[in-house]
Amino acid sequence: MPFSSHRLRDLLVVLALAAVVAGVHAQGARHGFFILDDNLALWDDARVAGGVTATNAARAFGLTGTTRWSPPSVLAHMAAFAAFGKNPMGHHLVLAVLHFLAALFLYLALASLSGARGRSAFVALVFAAHPANVEAVAWIARQGTVLSALFLFLTLFLYARYSRAPSRGRYAAVAGAFFLAVSSDPAVAAMPLALLALDVWPLSQREEDSPLFQRGAGGIAPETPLFQRGAGGIAPDPPPVSQIGAGGIAPDPPPSPPGRTLPALVAEKLPLLALSLAVLT
Repeated sequence: MPFSSHRLRDLLVVLALAAVVAGVHAQGARHGFFILDDNLALWDDARVAGGVTATNAARAFGLTGTTRWSPPSVLAHMAAFAAFGKNPMGHHLVLAVLHFLAALFLYLALASLSGARGRSAFVALVFAAHPANVEAVAWIARQGTVLSALFLFLTLFLYARYSRAPSRGRYAAVAGAFFLAVSSDPAVAAMPLALLALDVWPLSQREEDSPLFQRGAGGIAPETPLFQRGAGGIAPDPPPVSQIGAGGIAPDPPPSPPGRTLPALVAEKLPLLALSLAVLT
């Protein structure tokens, strides 16, 4: 398969994200532990210090521990502690890699949602280098914040794929990624409402595809454009250059999948909201 321009652009984005994360956060690898709560998240937690075992993995989902309930954080600390022990450099490097993956999935999610790869890359690069993220990446006990961002952006990416070709398997993947995000940090509990907003825009970019404009779904019918006429009138505007490929003009995007009305979109968010409530309580 030839190496397309899109693949080359994606590779350059990956390399740029890796360079930014390394340049901003490499110095963190030389830092030590913060002996106020890093110890609580690592060797003072029997589940983490006990090593990677089936019993400890199951206990990660229990309510006992020295820190707040966060199974993904406990499991990640468990694996890192088994690999690096009390060597802080290894734990800081793990955080840097997780932050890089979060920035990468942010790029993939935005590119999938909008189709604007250049602007998506810019946003991901800003996220990778933003000072607001330095504390979470440098503080080992704050690993849950980095994991939450990673799984949040993974949820966005998976939901963009699900919205274009809904299936039970893809919905289960969205729900699984969201559970990992909200159980890493409850701050993202309102994410299902954001997904509902994305259903309106940009996932339904054309007005007639938006569930808010579908007659019978509690909305209104789309209005006829002012200058639209029949075959003997004014021709429609030419398609944007981005829709013209090597073989000519690309066909219109397919309509929204059947059954994706506004009530259906709301209903499919209810299990995700239930996950949020279960974690918060």
